[in-house]
Amino acid sequence: MLNLFHELGTVIYFTATSALQRTVITDPQWLITKLSKVIRDERLHGFDENELERLGLLDELRNLFSNAIVSEDLLEYFWHDEHKEYLLDLMRRTMLLSDWDFEDQRNMKTRLFIIPSMLKQEPYSPGNLQTSTNQDTESTEKVCVLDFGDSFLPSGVFERLVCLCVAISSSQNDAAAPFLWSSSAKVWFSAENYIKLKLEDNERIVFFFCK
Repeated sequence: MLNLFHELGTVIYFTATSALQRTVITDPQWLITKLSKVIRDERLHGFDENELERLGLLDELRNLFSNAIVSEDLLEYFWHDEHKEYLLDLMRRTMLLSDWDFEDQRNMKTRLFIIPSMLKQEPYSPGNLQTSTNQDTESTEKVCVLDFGDSFLPSGVFERLVCLCVAISSSQNDAAAPFLWSSSAKVWFSAENYIKLKLEDNERIVFFFCK
């Protein structure tokens, strides 16, 4: 019955994980409010930076707005530690968020997550490495193009592809941390295998595979 009500849009109910199965959302505005605490335009919707500095979270807020990386501690502040695991599982399920679990971060006391819709045009690379994705096809790369020129590319598709790739990458022990932009990405699946993605003119997504 809950699945039927979910399909009808009366409630929000997912079953992919135990945390999702235990929770039924009857007020969609509650969920929108929770998600908008994380996915937001800092120029329009700011936070009390004095309070965040007092709590030792100001640098983590800046990391979110600059690099699209959010810490579990900051999420607990946003959500008042209310239904945190449910919200994390829901954002994973809908590919709004992915775990950021790479070698440089595995010794940290708090979990980190990437939110691709918050990425900027400027490149972000771990350890402040200055690098860029080479847009020319290398000799070992194979290319695939998804062209929506005759119709339209739905909003959020590129960001969800990035989220999915990062989720796979972070589960591999020998994969380096990705390089991510708002319209391009380079993600490793092993020490040698990677994929590059590029969004072109909001019409095409180009994949470069190397294996």
